Amino acid sequence: RTKKTGATIIGARDTLIAFNINLLSTNDWVAKQIARNIRKNRENGDEEFKYIMAKGLWLEKEKMAQVTMNLTNYKITELHKVYAYIRDYALLFYNKIAYSEIIGLIPKESMLMVGQYYMEKQQNKVKKFCEEELVNLAIRNLQIKDFEPKKKIIEHLLEQNL
Repeated sequence: RTKKTGATIIGARDTLIAFNINLLSTNDWVAKQIARNIRKNRENGDEEFKYIMAKGLWLEKEKMAQVTMNLTNYKITELHKVYAYIRDYALLFYNKIAYSEIIGLIPKESMLMVGQYYMEKQQNKVKKFCEEELVNLAIRNLQIKDFEPKKKIIEHLLEQNL
C-alpha cells in the first residue's frame, strides 16, 4: 500500500494592461512597423520594451490602424513612455494618434504615474494635484477614449464592492 500525496501550485503575475493606440492612417503599415520595432527592441534586451507584446492591425470598421499591446509590468514599461514612442514613430511617417484605449481594468498606480509625469513635464510645482486630477491629466494626455475612472480603475471598483 502506498501513501497518497498531493501538491498545490499557485501562479501569479503582475497586472496586465491591455493598451491600444489608434492611428490616423490609410493603412496598417505604420502600425505593423511600430509593433515590429517594439518586438525588435524587446528581443535586443531593451528594458523599457521587455514587458510589451505588440501587434499592428487594420480596423476596418474605424478605417484606422491600431497598435494593440499587452503591458505586463507597468512599473518599468510606463504608459506615457509607450505612448510617446508610438506618437514619435508615427510622426516620422506623417501619421498621428487618433486616440488610445484601455481594454479592461487598470491599476490606479499606473494612472497616477502617468499623471505625475505630465504634471512634472508641465513644471507645475505651484499646485499640488489630488489623485483625481492626476488621473484626469493622464486621460487627457494619453487621449484615452471612453475612460471612466470609477469603471476602469481596479481600486475604484474594489471600493464600490466593499
